[in-house]
Amino acid sequence: MWKQFSLRGSFKWYDVLSELLTAYNSRKHRTIGMEPKDVTAANVELVMKKFAYEVVAAMQQQQKPKFKVNDKVRVNKAKNLFEKGYTANWSTEIFTISRVRRTKPVTYELRDLCDEPIVGCFDEQELSNTAHSDVYLVERVLKRRGEEVFVK
Repeated sequence: MWKQFSLRGSFKWYDVLSELLTAYNSRKHRTIGMEPKDVTAANVELVMKKFAYEVVAAMQQQQKPKFKVNDKVRVNKAKNLFEKGYTANWSTEIFTISRVRRTKPVTYELRDLCDEPIVGCFDEQELSNTAHSDVYLVERVLKRRGEEVFVK
Protein backbone atom coordinates (compact mmCIF):
# COMPACT_ATOMS: atom_id res chain seq x y z
CA MET A 1 0.00 0.00 0.00
CA TRP A 2 2.71 2.44 0.97
CA LYS A 3 4.45 1.90 -2.35
CA GLN A 4 1.26 2.75 -4.24
CA PHE A 5 0.66 5.83 -2.10
CA SER A 6 4.24 7.01 -2.61
CA LEU A 7 4.12 6.52 -6.38
CA ARG A 8 0.86 8.45 -6.69
CA GLY A 9 1.77 11.08 -4.11
CA SER A 10 -1.63 10.67 -2.50
CA PHE A 11 -3.28 8.69 0.29
CA LYS A 12 -6.54 8.19 -1.61
CA TRP A 13 -6.99 4.45 -1.14
CA TYR A 14 -10.26 4.11 -3.06
CA ASP A 15 -8.47 4.95 -6.34
CA VAL A 16 -6.09 1.99 -5.98
CA LEU A 17 -8.32 -0.45 -4.10
CA SER A 18 -8.81 -2.84 -7.03
CA GLU A 19 -5.04 -2.94 -7.72
CA LEU A 20 -4.28 -3.58 -4.04
CA LEU A 21 -6.85 -6.39 -3.83
CA THR A 22 -5.50 -8.03 -6.99
CA ALA A 23 -1.94 -7.88 -5.65
CA TYR A 24 -3.04 -9.22 -2.23
CA ASN A 25 -5.00 -12.14 -3.69
CA SER A 26 -2.17 -13.03 -6.12
CA ARG A 27 0.45 -13.60 -3.43
CA LYS A 28 1.03 -16.88 -1.61
CA HIS A 29 -0.22 -16.74 1.98
CA ARG A 30 1.73 -18.51 4.68
CA THR A 31 -1.32 -19.68 6.63
CA ILE A 32 -3.11 -21.42 3.76
CA GLY A 33 -0.04 -22.30 1.69
CA MET A 34 -1.44 -20.92 -1.58
CA GLU A 35 -2.79 -17.81 -3.22
CA PRO A 36 -6.30 -16.84 -2.05
CA LYS A 37 -7.51 -16.66 -5.66
CA ASP A 38 -6.67 -20.38 -6.05
CA VAL A 39 -9.03 -21.45 -3.25
CA THR A 40 -12.13 -23.07 -4.75
CA ALA A 41 -15.14 -24.95 -3.44
CA ALA A 42 -13.32 -28.20 -4.29
CA ASN A 43 -10.23 -27.52 -2.16
CA VAL A 44 -11.73 -25.39 0.62
CA GLU A 45 -11.74 -28.34 3.06
CA LEU A 46 -8.04 -28.94 2.45
CA VAL A 47 -7.30 -25.27 3.10
CA MET A 48 -9.38 -25.27 6.29
CA LYS A 49 -7.61 -28.42 7.57
CA LYS A 50 -4.19 -26.88 6.94
CA PHE A 51 -5.19 -23.63 8.62
CA ALA A 52 -6.78 -25.41 11.61
CA TYR A 53 -3.71 -27.66 11.99
CA GLU A 54 -1.40 -24.63 12.20
CA VAL A 55 -3.64 -22.93 14.76
CA VAL A 56 -3.84 -26.05 16.95
CA ALA A 57 -0.08 -26.65 16.67
CA ALA A 58 0.62 -23.08 17.77
CA MET A 59 -1.75 -23.43 20.72
CA GLN A 60 -0.22 -26.73 21.82
CA GLN A 61 3.31 -25.40 21.70
CA GLN A 62 3.97 -25.03 25.42
CA GLN A 63 6.70 -22.80 26.69
CA LYS A 64 9.12 -24.75 28.88
CA PRO A 65 9.54 -23.07 32.29
CA LYS A 66 13.00 -21.65 32.96
CA PHE A 67 12.79 -22.17 36.74
CA LYS A 68 11.60 -25.10 38.87
CA VAL A 69 9.89 -25.26 42.25
CA ASN A 70 12.35 -24.61 45.12
CA ASP A 71 14.81 -22.72 42.89
CA LYS A 72 16.40 -19.72 44.60
CA VAL A 73 15.86 -16.47 42.69
CA ARG A 74 16.24 -12.72 42.98
CA VAL A 75 13.61 -10.23 41.81
CA ASN A 76 14.33 -7.44 39.33
CA LYS A 77 14.19 -3.96 40.85
CA ALA A 78 12.14 -1.49 38.86
CA LYS A 79 14.22 1.61 38.22
CA ASN A 80 12.68 4.96 37.50
CA LEU A 81 13.87 7.41 34.88
CA PHE A 82 16.44 9.21 37.04
CA GLU A 83 17.77 6.17 38.93
CA LYS A 84 21.54 5.80 38.94
CA GLY A 85 22.87 3.11 36.60
CA TYR A 86 25.36 1.78 39.12
CA THR A 87 22.71 0.85 41.70
CA ALA A 88 21.76 -2.81 41.94
CA ASN A 89 19.33 -4.19 39.36
CA TRP A 90 18.33 -7.20 41.45
CA SER A 91 17.05 -7.52 45.01
CA THR A 92 19.47 -8.53 47.74
CA GLU A 93 16.75 -10.68 49.27
CA ILE A 94 16.49 -14.23 47.96
CA PHE A 95 13.15 -15.86 47.23
CA THR A 96 12.08 -19.44 46.61
CA ILE A 97 9.77 -20.45 43.78
CA SER A 98 6.72 -22.06 45.36
CA ARG A 99 4.64 -22.73 42.25
CA VAL A 100 5.08 -22.67 38.48
CA ARG A 101 1.90 -21.47 36.75
CA ARG A 102 1.45 -22.80 33.20
CA THR A 103 0.02 -19.58 31.84
CA LYS A 104 1.06 -17.83 28.65
CA PRO A 105 3.67 -16.58 29.42
CA VAL A 106 4.75 -18.85 32.27
CA THR A 107 4.52 -17.10 35.65
CA TYR A 108 5.90 -17.96 39.07
CA GLU A 109 4.66 -17.63 42.64
CA LEU A 110 7.32 -16.87 45.26
CA ARG A 111 7.93 -17.28 48.98
CA ASP A 112 10.52 -15.44 51.03
CA LEU A 113 13.07 -17.23 53.21
CA CYS A 114 10.66 -17.04 56.19
CA ASP A 115 8.27 -19.16 54.06
CA GLU A 116 5.73 -16.34 53.72
CA PRO A 117 4.04 -16.04 50.31
CA ILE A 118 4.75 -13.00 48.16
CA VAL A 119 1.66 -11.34 46.70
CA GLY A 120 1.41 -11.61 42.91
CA CYS A 121 3.09 -13.59 40.17
CA PHE A 122 6.34 -12.90 38.37
CA ASP A 123 7.44 -13.42 34.75
CA GLU A 124 10.74 -15.06 33.77
CA GLN A 125 12.20 -11.66 32.85
CA GLU A 126 11.62 -10.40 36.38
CA LEU A 127 13.55 -13.27 38.01
CA SER A 128 17.21 -14.24 38.05
CA ASN A 129 18.53 -17.61 39.19
CA THR A 130 21.10 -17.24 41.95
CA ALA A 131 23.91 -19.52 43.02
CA HIS A 132 24.79 -17.48 46.11
CA SER A 133 22.64 -18.23 49.10
CA ASP A 134 23.32 -14.97 50.94
CA VAL A 135 24.56 -11.49 50.20
CA TYR A 136 25.88 -9.39 53.03
CA LEU A 137 26.01 -5.65 52.59
CA VAL A 138 29.23 -4.27 54.05
CA GLU A 139 29.19 -0.74 55.39
CA ARG A 140 32.90 -0.65 56.20
CA VAL A 141 35.84 -2.86 57.16
CA LEU A 142 36.66 -2.55 60.89
CA LYS A 143 39.65 -4.87 61.26
CA ARG A 144 41.78 -7.24 59.14
CA ARG A 145 43.65 -10.33 60.28
CA GLY A 146 45.36 -12.09 57.40
CA GLU A 147 42.59 -13.13 55.00
CA GLU A 148 39.91 -12.61 57.67
CA VAL A 149 37.96 -9.37 57.71
CA PHE A 150 35.82 -7.93 60.50
CA VAL A 151 33.08 -5.76 58.98
CA LYS A 152 30.20 -3.58 60.09
